[in-house]
Amino acid sequence: MLIALYATLLLPLALVAVGLVVGALTSVVDSVLSVVLGPLIYRGGGTLFLPGVIMHELAHAVFLFVTGAKIGAIVVRADSRHPWTLYRLRGVPLSDGASRHCTGYVLFSLRGPFLLKSFQRVLGSAAPTVVGILCMGGIVGLAITYCTTWWQYVICIYLFVCALNGSGMSTLDVKDMLPGLPVCLIVVYVVLLVTQCDPFAAYPAIEAMLPGVGSGF
Repeated sequence: MLIALYATLLLPLALVAVGLVVGALTSVVDSVLSVVLGPLIYRGGGTLFLPGVIMHELAHAVFLFVTGAKIGAIVVRADSRHPWTLYRLRGVPLSDGASRHCTGYVLFSLRGPFLLKSFQRVLGSAAPTVVGILCMGGIVGLAITYCTTWWQYVICIYLFVCALNGSGMSTLDVKDMLPGLPVCLIVVYVVLLVTQCDPFAAYPAIEAMLPGVGSGF
């Protein structure tokens, strides 16, 4: 079934592309702000966008934990003398944020059979982009539905920017994802094929552009 094949290949590709583009854009924005604001961004460990950093690292951790991985530490401010940790197992050493070239990070170890580890890699890496998109959509809906004063809109805009800042995928995320991607794609393809699920059904314009689908193949 071509629909299953297209969905299996295009949807993960689109997710990774969005994550990488957002990651690249936020890196540029951070570089500009580091010149304007100085230590507030770099020495302060992403203090300005801290809600986005927390969202990013918690997304990694929650998806990894739910799929069976063991979480060693969740750090949301690594590039400082005293890292800010949301969670840390006793005896787990923290990495140097500067050496990891990141604001925060999650220490974890994969557990379980090979299939489960593959999903831990893929879902754990893509989690910030998925959660970030959901958060941004929720913030927009909140602003449209409930905001009535200027300061409420300012808060929503700030939180939206923080969520956008935390939605990117780094090259390290993609590198961690790749080993588990082939197995996950095969599983997703089989599930879509057996269930006859059409992820493009709500978007007929996109489906019409897929070669072979419109002609009934």
